[in-house]
Amino acid sequence: MMLAACGGDNAPVRIAAYGEYGAELARTVARHFPYRSPGSGQEERTADYLVSVLETLGLEPKVQTFQFQDSTGQTLTSRNVSAEIKGRGFKLSEEEGGGVDNSGRIIIGANYDVPVSGPDYVYPDLEEGQVLSRSYAQYNGIHDNASGLSAVMLTAFQMTREQPGYNVSIVFFGAGNAGFAGARAYLGALSEQEKEKLVCMYNIGPVYAGDKVYAHAGQNSLEDGTHKSYHMRRKLYEATDIFFQYELNTNNRYALYTNQSTFFVTKPTEPRQVIFREWTTKRSSHTPFDEAGIPIVFFESGDYNIESLDEVGRENQNPEFRETAGRISGTPFDEEQYLFNVFRRIDEARQTEGFQISPAPEAPVIGPTLPEEDDTTSQDEIDQLTRRINNTAFILVKAAERGPDGSSLAGR
Repeated sequence: MMLAACGGDNAPVRIAAYGEYGAELARTVARHFPYRSPGSGQEERTADYLVSVLETLGLEPKVQTFQFQDSTGQTLTSRNVSAEIKGRGFKLSEEEGGGVDNSGRIIIGANYDVPVSGPDYVYPDLEEGQVLSRSYAQYNGIHDNASGLSAVMLTAFQMTREQPGYNVSIVFFGAGNAGFAGARAYLGALSEQEKEKLVCMYNIGPVYAGDKVYAHAGQNSLEDGTHKSYHMRRKLYEATDIFFQYELNTNNRYALYTNQSTFFVTKPTEPRQVIFREWTTKRSSHTPFDEAGIPIVFFESGDYNIESLDEVGRENQNPEFRETAGRISGTPFDEEQYLFNVFRRIDEARQTEGFQISPAPEAPVIGPTLPEEDDTTSQDEIDQLTRRINNTAFILVKAAERGPDGSSLAGR
């Protein structure tokens, strides 16, 4: 939704002016449920909280309870929290018989759990010689994945204001860090007819701390070593088209990239060489849908200026992140105050003289207030967390308005 700024008829159009709602939600989840590991009490309370937030948005949440096994073979319980938003449908051409097609459906989801089970957690992926300079006592997963789930919730709110074209399923997956158990349970509960109506599954991963925001298609979009399936990547290209159409980099200092690596890799699902471009080897809640042949778009922030698959997972190479060895997700550095201070220093180095960064916001009361129009006058007043969440949500809102083969939204 585009909102006009105050200041007269010639005021510039405000894009993704969604206020602090998304960032407040991310901070609330991170501060109150930091160790929301799969099957834990904090994960359960996070699910309860997401149910209450959906209700405040006027939606009717559904809860799917499922069981999974952890790495030790113990059977645990988790939940998916979802809500449905009915779309307007899309106008059919005269050649198609006219009328409105309202059969299509998209899923917009994110996992809400974290891999960290408590302050004594041990990071399992230390590189040789790497010593973490922080403990998990301050960890709260603001990046992975409070930022992603908040972009999804903000998208849901905006869709209650401006009805999408597609029918939309908003889904918060539990146990994402346990073999994507929530996504597998959700997909497994869909009928074959429901799967056939799925146009795309959008999975929103951590979008806060990485160097750039990327969108990826699925591994199922590879036809052979040198050819890609346009059908399976169409929604990826629509997302980047929205970024360019609304000039989000110029207007909002937000850029959306695709992986443009050019080296060959062995396709994970079969022994043949393919070009590593516009998709990722990262596995997340989109993976079960990707494996089922459903088009997916996976949003995350990171760094794909790489020369080999060994570098996948590198998130930020800015010198301010040198003590993290470029990785934030799942490490003690995924913590609100630490990341706020890092981006404050980065912004201070970039800003013109005389500009001052405001202090980190105080912790909101559980249940952030409904969003209002952003009243800032400059993009320099918007912190990185807010900017990343709001603009990612904006792209998702607009993507839900783009019908098959460019068909227009019904009712317009």
